[in-house]
Amino acid sequence: MKGYLLDTHTLLWGLMQPEKLSITCARILTLEAERCRVSAVNFFEIAQKQRVGKLDYPEVLVRSLPETCLRQGWSCLDLTALHCIQAGLYPSSHRDPFDRLLAAQSELEQLDLLSVDPMLDSFPLQRVW
Repeated sequence: MKGYLLDTHTLLWGLMQPEKLSITCARILTLEAERCRVSAVNFFEIAQKQRVGKLDYPEVLVRSLPETCLRQGWSCLDLTALHCIQAGLYPSSHRDPFDRLLAAQSELEQLDLLSVDPMLDSFPLQRVW
């Protein structure tokens, strides 16, 4: 059974702005929640953006995200050394380290990546939106 990995914007929109999701993505997040994974990379990216003022979310909300995701039925995916190595070795010129890590997790864990971002199509993964 195929699983899914949420891109960071998908995670945030799924929790706070579901109207921004595609119909396919919204259906997956609700009807196939048990097959959805949220990465430690997502939490790092969100905390980083909150800290530098790029996200207007209170720190208490950011700290509660792992539990919030679990309540949605989405499980957490830890970051491993192999994910990091794969992300670093991609020949792609895509420079965003968060995207590179999510792409590596998607590929190595054989999870479709739920993302609106077509820039991720340069990686060896299946993107769903």
